[in-house]
Amino acid sequence: MCTCIYSVLYCLYCVLCCFYRVFYCLYCVFVLFLLWFCIVGTVFLYCFTVFLYCWYCIFVLLYCVFVLLVLYFCIVLLCFCIVGTVFLYCFTVFLYCWYCIFVLFYCVFVLLVLYFCTVLMCFCIVGTVFLYCFTVFLYCWYCIFVLFYCVFVLLVLYFCIVLLCCVLFVLCTFIVYTVFCIVFTVYLSCWYCIFLLFYCVFVLFFMCIHSYLCGPGISVGIATAYELDGPGIESRWVEIFRTSPDRP
Repeated sequence: MCTCIYSVLYCLYCVLCCFYRVFYCLYCVFVLFLLWFCIVGTVFLYCFTVFLYCWYCIFVLLYCVFVLLVLYFCIVLLCFCIVGTVFLYCFTVFLYCWYCIFVLFYCVFVLLVLYFCTVLMCFCIVGTVFLYCFTVFLYCWYCIFVLFYCVFVLLVLYFCIVLLCCVLFVLCTFIVYTVFCIVFTVYLSCWYCIFLLFYCVFVLFFMCIHSYLCGPGISVGIATAYELDGPGIESRWVEIFRTSPDRP
């Protein structure tokens, strides 16, 4: 009878030990899985942050190159306008000088003609009319050239204003994108902190359950505390049952 009871108790003890080992193995696997998941999540968040920062740096570089090109183009246009204005002024002075020289020589020629022969008066009148027509012709072409030049300057100014508006639009877009990246990074950091907080609470809760299940109050802990799971347990069980006051 004592042997049967001992065998039953020993079988129960073995079953409990098996359950305990299986549960401990599952617990270790689950803890390793959680650690792997945290490491992978951290690496993914870091890689994603580096990826966003690389794209941000590329965008800033391209924007700086675009701004430099726009500034270079504006400087070239301004230089062209300045050179055109100087050229127009020099051309006007050149025409005026030649016109003055031509008028001077013409007056000398008229005086000589008047002096030498009054018969050539008609020729002088015709020459004067021709000179006047030529002057009007030159003045008309000069006005047309000035008009086209003013239109060209207005077009250049309009194009510069359009480019300036485009640069301002790109700058505003860049500022909005920077603010969005900062807000999105803060949002990801907040969710990552919340996840770590819940993970720590879960690990603490799991450790409390483990300490409660594997503490000295369960049957395995009692057997270990009273040294009932070592070698020679059979003789000690027989001795306990023989010395019990409830047994005959």
